[in-house]
Amino acid sequence: MKLGACYVAKDNELKPLREDAYFICNKEQTLDVVDGVGGWAAKGGDVGEYARQLMANVIIAVHEEYMLKRSVDLRRVLHETYFHTKVEGSLTSCILTFKASLLHAVNVRDNGDRPDMAMELVVRVEAGDIVVLGIDGLLDNMYPTKMEEILKRETKGQAGSVCLKKVAQQGMRCTTRLTSLHSLHSLKLQKRQD
Repeated sequence: MKLGACYVAKDNELKPLREDAYFICNKEQTLDVVDGVGGWAAKGGDVGEYARQLMANVIIAVHEEYMLKRSVDLRRVLHETYFHTKVEGSLTSCILTFKASLLHAVNVRDNGDRPDMAMELVVRVEAGDIVVLGIDGLLDNMYPTKMEEILKRETKGQAGSVCLKKVAQQGMRCTTRLTSLHSLHSLKLQKRQD
């Protein structure tokens, strides 16, 4: 499976790192995309730091799975990540991995569910399939049918992601259209202080 990513930061000199992050491990065919909940700033929190710390912990957990020569167990990765992240915050997260011809994803809602309550999604994929994993910058600005139309035209290398990026940026300047595409992008993870 070929994996690629595209990140478009909002123009903000005071917060250049923002609240979003992603991770790709080609060796283990695993990726994670997170979108921090900006409302934590009003409570004095730094959701950007939370997202980056959580992503660093995902990298460590996936690397440990790789070093132990076992396939990536997303529930174990989620558990390790959640309990080793010390910054307070919440975010939308989608962690997925490809095993043989199956795509595995984990979902923890932001309503206080613990990692052991994660919902799992398993989908069979075939040669030629394209999986778009995105957050609100893309998914709030483009309907899935428009993404499909673009990707049918541009399927070589990263051309599709570049094309989706341009259309998403145009949509952000015009209007926001909410989409109900919740199968992969609305996977949520929340960290609470106990």
